[in-house]
Amino acid sequence: FGSKSGALVQFLMGTGASAIVEAGKEASPEELQEYFQLLSEDSRKKLADGVAALEAIRAKPQIPPAVKKKLEEAFKEIDANKSGFIEFEEMKTVLEKLGVDLPEDKMLKVFKAADTNKDEKLSLEEYEALVLRAKKKEEE
Repeated sequence: FGSKSGALVQFLMGTGASAIVEAGKEASPEELQEYFQLLSEDSRKKLADGVAALEAIRAKPQIPPAVKKKLEEAFKEIDANKSGFIEFEEMKTVLEKLGVDLPEDKMLKVFKAADTNKDEKLSLEEYEALVLRAKKKEEE
């Protein structure tokens, strides 16, 4: 791997960073920019998308296991038709049973805001995010 492209391949395979650290030096911003420029446009986009995905994962709040288990149990209870999703009518029924005094149009607005992929149903992840947002607002 004597060439710059060989160093880039080694770096992208994960060994380049450790080799730089082991050698007692860090890559300068200029060196990293030089490596980045050697990539094809498609590879640069994939790398940027990967970095964005990692940042999103890091930003996502981690749910303690005991809380996650309770959310999963509640999700299964709300999912009356056992589809693996919560439809609006299922959410509405539960909120009404709990005595939540909210007009249907407001319930629908909350549901649609929680339905981040716009498939008109809530996945477990969307439900967890909805509950965590509501809990956070309650604590404020």
